[in-house]
Amino acid sequence: MASADLKTDLDLYILGKLSFDIDYEPEQFPGAIFKVHNPESALLLFKNGKIICTGAKTRVDVRRAVQHAVDLVNMYKKQLERKSKSTKSLKSKLPKPISSSKSAKSSKSKLPKPISSSKSTKLSKQKPKKK
Repeated sequence: MASADLKTDLDLYILGKLSFDIDYEPEQFPGAIFKVHNPESALLLFKNGKIICTGAKTRVDVRRAVQHAVDLVNMYKKQLERKSKSTKSLKSKLPKPISSSKSAKSSKSKLPKPISSSKSTKLSKQKPKKK
């Protein structure tokens, strides 16, 4: 058994969709199970980027199995970058919201002044008038 840290947060739902070898059922277990076929081993992937490798016989097998996970995460990151670029291009095509600094300043001047703490205590200590 070995452990590693990818030093990045992972979206386990998306990783589960990227590969048929990943099983993620958050109701059963908080990590995704990545079954590596060569070398035959299993990796437990967690949202915080930590990995636990089980079933590998040698250190070389552990490195190869973890490299499979690193390759998968790199593919995941590229997909995220593509999505963020497409949303940025869509946002650039949208009209910009109209904002006027003059209207913001004038609305601030119309607001009532806050009550000082000494006045508020006087108001709370007054007894209600009886009729």
